[in-house]
Amino acid sequence: MRGTPIALIGMDEARQAMRMHMRNAGADFSSNEFHEFDTLADAQREVENLGSTVIMVVYFDDFSAEVLNQLSLLRARNAGPIVALTDNSGALRDLRENGYTFILSYQGLTTPTLSGILQASWDHFQMSQTHANLRQAVVEAENRFRDVASQFTDWIWEIDTELNVKFSTARRQSSDRPKIMDYFLHDEQMRVEEDFNKLVLDPQPFNNREYWSIDHSGSRVCWSLSGVPVFDSSDKLVGFRGMGKDISSQKASVDQLYYLSNHDQLTGLFNRSRFMGDLTRLINQLKRQQRTGVLLVIDIDRFSYVNETYGHELADKLLVHVGKTLRDHLRFGEVAARVGGDEFALVMTDVSANDVEQRAKQIINALKGSPMESEHGTISYGASIGAAWLPEHGETADKALVNADAALLNAKAKGRNRFEVFDPAAERMHSAQHHLGGLNMLNACLEKPKERVLLHYQPIVSLSNTKDEFYELLVRLVDEQGDLVFPIDFIPAAENYGVIGEIDRIVCERALELLAKWQKSGRKVRLAVNVSARTFDDDVFIESIKTALENTKIIPGSLVMEITETVVLRDLEYAQKFIAEMRALGVAFALDDCGVGYSSLNYIRGLELDYIKIDGSFIRDLHNNKADETFVRALQDIAKQMQILTVAEMVEHEETVEKLKNIGIDFAQGFHFAKPDEEIPDKKKLN
Repeated sequence: MRGTPIALIGMDEARQAMRMHMRNAGADFSSNEFHEFDTLADAQREVENLGSTVIMVVYFDDFSAEVLNQLSLLRARNAGPIVALTDNSGALRDLRENGYTFILSYQGLTTPTLSGILQASWDHFQMSQTHANLRQAVVEAENRFRDVASQFTDWIWEIDTELNVKFSTARRQSSDRPKIMDYFLHDEQMRVEEDFNKLVLDPQPFNNREYWSIDHSGSRVCWSLSGVPVFDSSDKLVGFRGMGKDISSQKASVDQLYYLSNHDQLTGLFNRSRFMGDLTRLINQLKRQQRTGVLLVIDIDRFSYVNETYGHELADKLLVHVGKTLRDHLRFGEVAARVGGDEFALVMTDVSANDVEQRAKQIINALKGSPMESEHGTISYGASIGAAWLPEHGETADKALVNADAALLNAKAKGRNRFEVFDPAAERMHSAQHHLGGLNMLNACLEKPKERVLLHYQPIVSLSNTKDEFYELLVRLVDEQGDLVFPIDFIPAAENYGVIGEIDRIVCERALELLAKWQKSGRKVRLAVNVSARTFDDDVFIESIKTALENTKIIPGSLVMEITETVVLRDLEYAQKFIAEMRALGVAFALDDCGVGYSSLNYIRGLELDYIKIDGSFIRDLHNNKADETFVRALQDIAKQMQILTVAEMVEHEETVEKLKNIGIDFAQGFHFAKPDEEIPDKKKLN
């Protein structure tokens, strides 16, 4: 403040009093230059000519709106501190209301008081100037950052702990999108919200989390988000900030990839993987918000009969028909998916028990009332539905699905075309009875394997006209009523009860007996048998097969063991060990259902395989689907380089056969050649 000009404004008596106090203050004001003005108007005309900041001390004996206006103009032009002296109560009130801080009583004015208030006003002014400069610097820095950030190809974002977007660069800027999840596809929003809510509870840096959005042209875009938590000075979490990278260019056929990874290729509904992820997030959301929902599992009654009687192509058409019927009858807010072979699922929230029952009956009636027309005539079908309340009957997606499936089985047991809700007490009794009945049936079949464990043959046809005979052995059981029980209905139970190894042993030993008999007569035949994952570490099975191989001394490679992708993925190390052990004894191996896991190409190199059986989902529409053809060609090329033979499954059209020959596939199998049968089909009729 020392040396700063001081303007004394007011009547002469007041200015004299102020000068006296200045002289009495001594050294504090010895270097200051004083300027005196009778009125605010005089000061307003002259103050700008002083060329520097001026401290203004103003005396008010009268006050009006005009005086207040002049004072405001003076403050705006000078931008220096103002000290007011007055005993007028109206002036005191108006000055305070208009933001003037330093006001003194004129009658009670003393030298120390005036000296102190002048110093305080100057210090306050200096701090205000510094604050204004800093604020301007911050604004300039923010503008500079925004200008630079707007040129980035990446997306810079910041959110608070309520997931509100506090900052977003122009790449993803939108005034009508207040929360981070709103920047993404509707299908993704629940997943985004769940992920960020978990981060709020457990703050930590994260990297490369992929979420799907849509750009201005309507195409899907995949963003890879990375970020860090943000804390305030007291170490309290206030949000997250980070960057998003558009990785769409790194993905081949982005829209198709998104669709394939989230949807069932056959029906167009969500697939199991996507549905289970959404179900997990929904259950967590329901628990947090103390709401309820319900999971419905819908199964087509006697679907296996349609499959076995009319073939896979018609069975697939029925699945497509059912999927369309379900989609056409979906209500707002309901989510449907295909979660298994002929099993569909649907989720509803905030519904009553009566609502659920009525909805289930409507779905059953809709499906029952929508028969499918085919070349074989009208295919009528029904459906059974099981329900599980969320989260009461399942705090995880897997548990909810298991319990809904249990209710579904109960509905089927009561006569099909029914709806049942999961009942824990009834399920325990039903489960015990069901397990006992299933175990009794399996044991009865294993006690009389020649009568009740049947083998059906399905030819595996060479596409290069070789004379070798090649068949897959498919096992069937015979129940107490003499009806055939197909693998889909007894394999899971056999694995659960630990008798699958015994079934595999019976099939393999019978295959070896047949091969030995045929080879003695000079007939060159190969037989393929399916082997369960539970058999890999079954010492009894391994030893019995070793003994049978030594006794029969069949031609190496004539027995082919088929293992599925899911079996291999379950325990790759065990699979490799089992394959090596059996190959040393002359057994060949085929990888069944190849392609359904989308990771086959990565692990085929680590397995000693003789055949790859390409899953029928890639073969059925091969003659019409370029994407399937591309995949099959790629698989054939890799197999050829590794000297592995290829087998196409579920071949049902002559056009498909021609396409397979053109690609170079070695073998084909399916209803086009022959259905599985107890008798070996006439080889002359296969082609």
